[in-house]
Amino acid sequence: MPNYPLPVSNHTGVTTAVRSQFILVSCLLIGLVAHAQALPEPSTYVTAPEPELILQWLHSPNPRLQAWAARDILLYNATGLIPELQSTLERTTPATLSDAARVAGFRTTLAILDTLIQLQATVPAPTLARIEKLGYNAQVEELVLLSRLPPDEAEPGIRAFYKPASGNQETRVAAQLLARHPPKGFAAELLSTIQVTGHFFVYDPNSGMGGFGSGSSSCCGAGSGPMTDDWPEIGRYSFSNPPLRSSKLDSPPVPENEVLFLSAPDPIYLLRTVDRNYSALPCGGGLSSLNDAIRSHLVGTLLNGNPASPFPEQPVTLSILFTSREAYRARVQAFVDQQQQNFYQVGTALTALNLLTEEERQAAALRIHLAVQDSRVNPAEDLPAIPFRPPVQWVSMF
Repeated sequence: MPNYPLPVSNHTGVTTAVRSQFILVSCLLIGLVAHAQALPEPSTYVTAPEPELILQWLHSPNPRLQAWAARDILLYNATGLIPELQSTLERTTPATLSDAARVAGFRTTLAILDTLIQLQATVPAPTLARIEKLGYNAQVEELVLLSRLPPDEAEPGIRAFYKPASGNQETRVAAQLLARHPPKGFAAELLSTIQVTGHFFVYDPNSGMGGFGSGSSSCCGAGSGPMTDDWPEIGRYSFSNPPLRSSKLDSPPVPENEVLFLSAPDPIYLLRTVDRNYSALPCGGGLSSLNDAIRSHLVGTLLNGNPASPFPEQPVTLSILFTSREAYRARVQAFVDQQQQNFYQVGTALTALNLLTEEERQAAALRIHLAVQDSRVNPAEDLPAIPFRPPVQWVSMF
């Protein structure tokens, strides 16, 4: 049998090539790590960093460097990097104050939101909804950004903040935003919150008249604590009532950190406070809650301002000189009838504007609270009890 030469194995050559590729990849990884570790410290910069360096900070796994990147994008008006900020928000992780890593991520997200707001940028509604679900306590920032979106896109996010039973400031802001472009069902939901209050003061010639007052309080949320100087300052936001202005010609101008967010009839201002406190729920502003006057103005807005305020903005005070039980009963009944007739007319007008369905109009009912104070001296007759069906009811005066 002839002897054929055995084939020469190429195993050694393959092994050598694999080793060379492995060494090359390893060198690249080591170089990338070394490059990431060698990134310049942003807190030491006194001049504008190059956009490429800002982008490296933003893409760094270090949340503190990302926060500095967001701050510098704002400081140097680097609007070309807005898409990078928007993309970074998509990678937001849950916000809790339970460990240092999540606290850092929390602060970085707030820094990015601040920059996007200041640069007049937008954020998709699903991204804002995700941030809200992750627990960032950034409701003011979210509402500001939602207000910049087309009504159809923003409506679900804004409506999620409309919780009439809560009485918080977000509910008022959401209500005023929704009234600008009312979605289906909003008018009916708003009418269900309308309440008219009647205070009856019954007296005779020997009576004395009394009064009553009101008060309010506010509170602020806890923050993640002040940061060291190696973190940048950022802006946090709060809604506020219109600044107090005197009638004098030398009245001070609106502060630079306070801008008009929503206009008349119930203006809302946006206050920006810049510091390193990174509060979870910023104090300040003192925005009034959704009260009877604002609700009435909202309905007026739906009616295109005709009338501008269709319901009483304050409790209605009626002084009744007692002459007889029948006259007192007729006066109370007339007040209730008048308010219900007005409510019916408003519902009819909203239906004509296609803001209320006929079914919603028929189901709508006005809540009326009645309270009486009998100031008569030694009355010969008791005041008669006047029963009403809900939602009309008698309540305590104070």
